[in-house]
Amino acid sequence: MEKQSLAVLFPGQGAFYKGVFDYFYHNNSKVKEVFDTVDRVASAHLKFTVSDKIWGQPTTSFDQVVKETPDLLQLAMYGISVATYALLEEQNVEPTLLVGHSFGEIAALVSAGAFTVEQGAEIVCHRVLSLRELDTSGGYMAALGVDAHRAYKIVDLLNNKQAAVAVENHLSQTVISGTKEVMDAVGDLCRILQITFTKLNSPYPFHSPLMQPAVEAFSARMRHLQAAPLKTPVYSPIMERYYQPEDVLTDCLAGHLVMPVRFIGSVQRLHQEGTHFFVESSALDTLSKIVTRILKEAEPITIPTLLPRLGDEKSFENAINTMKTYNLVSEKKEIVIMMTEPTHTPDTLDDSLIENLGNTIFPGIAKATFEAFWADRGKNIAGYAMEEFEDFLASNKISFAQLFTQALSSMEMAEPAPASPVLTVTAPVSASPAPASAGLSREKLFKELTALYATALEYPEEVFSEEVELEGELGIDSVKQTELLAR
Repeated sequence: MEKQSLAVLFPGQGAFYKGVFDYFYHNNSKVKEVFDTVDRVASAHLKFTVSDKIWGQPTTSFDQVVKETPDLLQLAMYGISVATYALLEEQNVEPTLLVGHSFGEIAALVSAGAFTVEQGAEIVCHRVLSLRELDTSGGYMAALGVDAHRAYKIVDLLNNKQAAVAVENHLSQTVISGTKEVMDAVGDLCRILQITFTKLNSPYPFHSPLMQPAVEAFSARMRHLQAAPLKTPVYSPIMERYYQPEDVLTDCLAGHLVMPVRFIGSVQRLHQEGTHFFVESSALDTLSKIVTRILKEAEPITIPTLLPRLGDEKSFENAINTMKTYNLVSEKKEIVIMMTEPTHTPDTLDDSLIENLGNTIFPGIAKATFEAFWADRGKNIAGYAMEEFEDFLASNKISFAQLFTQALSSMEMAEPAPASPVLTVTAPVSASPAPASAGLSREKLFKELTALYATALEYPEEVFSEEVELEGELGIDSVKQTELLAR
């Protein structure tokens, strides 16, 4: 079946409910890792943590969280979106593009690889700190039950530059932002015109001129952050285009504070480009419902991932099953690493191996020339190759713990016959050469590995089980794991 075009959506304000992530926070290492990172950054910049407020004590209502700690809620919603996307990746969901709605663009860019989870949390903290300095005189946001055209007419009728159309959601909902005085006037006018007027639980009048003083402060706070190339395209409903390599992403995010979100037009464009499936990477189904309204006649497939009525475990399971039904989940590409003991190191290659290597890398170069080159630079090349190998593992989402476990498992298989494509890679595990025919039993290899790790890291051997997460549980980062692998 042909792979479908899939957009993952990252909501902005309001993507939170009592009990969200109660299961995954306590039972999934990726989710816990995201919030440990968010907590560390929040503690450094804002002097509080998120997890103890959300999961460390009885959870409170959305309204109460907003009232008591609106800044905390911003970080919670960011963490939930990013952690949900990590869960989707864990299930081999490979979207065509990512789309953020307002504040959700930060999570979208992090999930696309432009920033790390830590950098994204720092961006949210800088946003919070910049907004704290802003005096909006009680300004707020409200949803009007009209399309954007009528909303602009209402704003024009008031002839007040302190109000603006902030978000164009769908034909029956447009959000306006402004000062308390002008927003109250909009409410009075809507009652006369029998138009629904709903004040939103937003701490600031986002996407309006009132936010302009915070733009420069926010941008300045982020200037030290360097963005990486996007691994997945990200479409911005605020800029009404895809992010480009030349964009200064931090400046873009700062400018978003005063620019309107044109979500309806963006969804229509993406659908015209062939996107029919939309997965919501966060709590509730707000964006799923909006997309359904926008593309009602086209009958889009919208898939929320976290719903309060089902609980996060069951609702996420249902979402994955739905995606599998529509061929939105890739078959897992299993990579089996066959490990043997090396018979050579870079400086002990015999003449025939050096000649073969030279003919492979530099065909036509004289043997003597390559021998001299290899004698001088061979170790450097071997080190570079190890770095590339580590990058290869990371790009395929393989940890070193998985590498060793897969290698051990492969030794039990007389004739491996995996159902999905298999890549066989030979990697060193010991500096001592052994006859190729001798082989190693699974138990012996595992025992040698645990002894190596225990000695090098000064851990007791019993902590190195086959299931242990080297980085997540023992704090052994990938750099140290690479060094150990090289031994």
